[in-house]
Amino acid sequence: MAEETTQIVKKSKWWQKLLKLGLKSPVNTVFVLALIYFSLQAFVFDNSMHSKVVLFGVICLWAFWFVAKQVFAALIALGLLCSGGYLYYEYTHKEIKKCEASGGYWNKETKTCEAKVPLLEQAKRYLKKAVMEVQKSESKDETKDK
Repeated sequence: MAEETTQIVKKSKWWQKLLKLGLKSPVNTVFVLALIYFSLQAFVFDNSMHSKVVLFGVICLWAFWFVAKQVFAALIALGLLCSGGYLYYEYTHKEIKKCEASGGYWNKETKTCEAKVPLLEQAKRYLKKAVMEVQKSESKDETKDK
């Protein structure tokens, strides 16, 4: 007796799951109603191949709706993730953009905004820096020798 009731409960759970799925959204409700209608039409009232093909079409449309809904949700999530990444990039680089908009040059080493300098001036500056480093290294060598 107990086994019979568990089998009945198991069978009813399948239909309950189908009805719960149908009641989650209006589109699913329409598909459940269409599935029930065309199932009755195909197997009870009109046992023709046309009714069974229509039933198969309803099932395929429902599967397509389910996949399309998941893809759409994934695209929305991806769009939100990308826009969050872009906003983070804009936030972290706002000083650099402000510097470039004012006509300056962003120095990555010192992380400061500097005025734009012609190429010849930059070459002179780097040359002076290199000469000073060589002089420092020579002075260190001289102090080591003493």
